Amino acid sequence: MKHFNKIPLLSMIATVSLSAQAGLQPIDDELMAVTTGQRGITVEISTGEDAISIGEVEYVDQGSVFVENITVDDINGLQVAIDVEESGTLKVVTEHAGAIKIGVGDHGGGENSAFKISGTEGTNVREAELVNNISLELSNLKSTVSIISTDNTTEVTKHKDAGFSDAAFSQPIAIRAESEFLIKNMNVGLFGYTDDQANQLGGTDDEKLALATDSGVQITGVTVHGGGNNSVNTAAKVDVILSANPSHHTAGGGIIAEVGEMDLSVSINDVAISGDSIGAINIRNINLTGMTTRIYGHN
Repeated sequence: MKHFNKIPLLSMIATVSLSAQAGLQPIDDELMAVTTGQRGITVEISTGEDAISIGEVEYVDQGSVFVENITVDDINGLQVAIDVEESGTLKVVTEHAGAIKIGVGDHGGGENSAFKISGTEGTNVREAELVNNISLELSNLKSTVSIISTDNTTEVTKHKDAGFSDAAFSQPIAIRAESEFLIKNMNVGLFGYTDDQANQLGGTDDEKLALATDSGVQITGVTVHGGGNNSVNTAAKVDVILSANPSHHTAGGGIIAEVGEMDLSVSINDVAISGDSIGAINIRNINLTGMTTRIYGHN
C-alpha cells in the first residue's frame, strides 16, 4: 500500500487560503448601498406584426354581447418594472415610447364586429352590430399602478395629497393608476351590418362584403391628447383610484372608481353619416376630477 503524503496537500491548501484572503477587500458604504439596494423585476416585451390576437370576448347574461377580432401589433421594447416598496406598496410601471397598433372588429373581411349584441327569438338567433370597427395607434405610454395597503397612514397621506377623497382609501386595498398616453389615427365605424345580416340581404358577393364592412357613421382621424388647444402631440394624463367594498350593493358595496387630476382633450378630424361628411369636432379640456363611479351586479 502506498502512503499518502499529507505535507504537500496541507501546503497547497494554506497557499490558496492566503491568496484568497489577500484578494478580499473591505466593502465601503457606497458599494454596500449599491449591493444591498438592488431590487425589483423588469419584464421587457417585443412582438412582431399580428403577434397578439383574441378571437372574441363574450359577456353572457340572458342574451350576449360580443367583442370580436382584437389585435395588438408593433410592441417594441415595452418595459414593465415591478417593485415592492418599504411601505408594502406594490408598484408596477409600464412604459413604451413607440406606437402600438390596436384593432377591434372588422379589418376588411366583413366577418367580425367590434361590438355586437345577440339574442334569440324562438329558435332563431338575432344579432345587431353597434360598432363595426375600431383601429388606433397608442404611443407615449407610461402607466404607474400602485397597490396600497390603507393601514399604512403615511402612504395613504402621500397619495391623498394628489387630490383624492378619504372615501377612496376606506377599504383595505386601494389601487391607484396614473396614466399618460397619446392616441392617434383612431377610426371608428358605427351602426353597420353583421356578416349574417349582410348575407340575408342578398346581392352579389361584392355587395354583401360592402354591407358587412360598411357602417352608417364613420369617425376618422381621432386624436386623444393633453394640453388643450392645438397640442395634439402632448400626452393625455388620467389619475384614478380603484377600491372594492365587499358589502351588498344596497349597503354601498361594489367596485368604486374615483377620478383624480386629468389633462384630456379629443380632436376628431371628420365625422361622416351615410358617407357624407358633417365636419370636424374638437372637445377640449375634459375634466372629471372628483367623479365617483360604483359598479355592482343586480338581480
